[in-house]
Amino acid sequence: MTSRERLLCVLNSGIPDQVPISPFVQEDFLSYFFKKEHTSRLTDGVACARSLGFDFMAREKDYGVPHFMRKSYPNWELSCDSYMDGGFYYQVTSIKTPIRILRKVAATPYQKNLIAGASFSVVEYPIKNDADFEAFSKYVPPMDLDDRQRILQGSVISKKVIGNDGISCPWSAGGVYNLVSEFFDVKDMMMDSLCEPDYYDAYMSLFAKLIAQSNEVFAESCFDAVGIGGNIANGAMLGSRLFDKHILKYEKAALEPLQKAGKPTVYHNCGCAKQLYDSYRKLGITCWETVAEPPRGDNDLLEAKYFFGDQMVLVGTFDQVEYLKSAAPQEIFCKAAEQMRVGKSGGHYIFAASDFLEGGTPIENVRAMIAGARSEAK
Repeated sequence: MTSRERLLCVLNSGIPDQVPISPFVQEDFLSYFFKKEHTSRLTDGVACARSLGFDFMAREKDYGVPHFMRKSYPNWELSCDSYMDGGFYYQVTSIKTPIRILRKVAATPYQKNLIAGASFSVVEYPIKNDADFEAFSKYVPPMDLDDRQRILQGSVISKKVIGNDGISCPWSAGGVYNLVSEFFDVKDMMMDSLCEPDYYDAYMSLFAKLIAQSNEVFAESCFDAVGIGGNIANGAMLGSRLFDKHILKYEKAALEPLQKAGKPTVYHNCGCAKQLYDSYRKLGITCWETVAEPPRGDNDLLEAKYFFGDQMVLVGTFDQVEYLKSAAPQEIFCKAAEQMRVGKSGGHYIFAASDFLEGGTPIENVRAMIAGARSEAK
């Protein structure tokens, strides 16, 4: 099988010739690996996969920003700015509507080579009260033809660039809870769900509708799968009872267009998840990444395999934060082989780290991880 055939086989509940080995690479590792400032998750990602010999899943970030935060529309004037202060890089987005100006400020520690792939934290939320939400909900625009074409044409390009070396699995606008947390403070969201359920339902339903509209386009596209951010509503913050009551129906509504079209979904929570296993099963997602073991998460690969069986594809679980950086190559080889033996039992598994590979990781250690996993992949 080619890498493409192998990954698609697993995502479609089949048993491939060998378990795919697909570490997640983004700007951090790619800049380090190729020793250059600006990298592409697509073209450089493919080149990295070919060089190191793994099955590539392109995790493009270009589609993760929702359409209404990318450009202006009638009654929705968008402006963006950035600045440096105290070692932090800030991005400021202002939305001018006929009745109110909404302002979002996000920040990340400044690293010259990594801004394109950095994880930003919101320090000022654009929706702080009922009046802000009224302005947002009244004027937030639907997708237009250009928005749709951007996704559709991008999927054709990705498929051509990747070829048989892997599959495309770009990040979408996210799970509903994740995207809403970019506009509302999570503490307010949690209180609203308990104390102001009608208000909470109004904004969660609106964002579910916006994401579903985007997912309808992804469902039509040539992308092989779609990445869904689900790490904010994690098992350290809430359990299945609260997830099922306050989050599940909105996530399912947003996922519905993809599921109806049979488009594989890769739901991302790289931390604590054990309390949410039953909820994840109810979501109907194709794949959950990543099975992160302590101390980064609270999951155990063997236990997760037993719980989900053939109902879900699991991705993980090699520790790339410490062990991959510090252990000797032979130790890494043996550890990867051991994890592969656990993961491959019964299929429905993709070997990977517990999140993206980090810059500074010794390349010989990455090669040892891949070789160790490969030694037990059949």
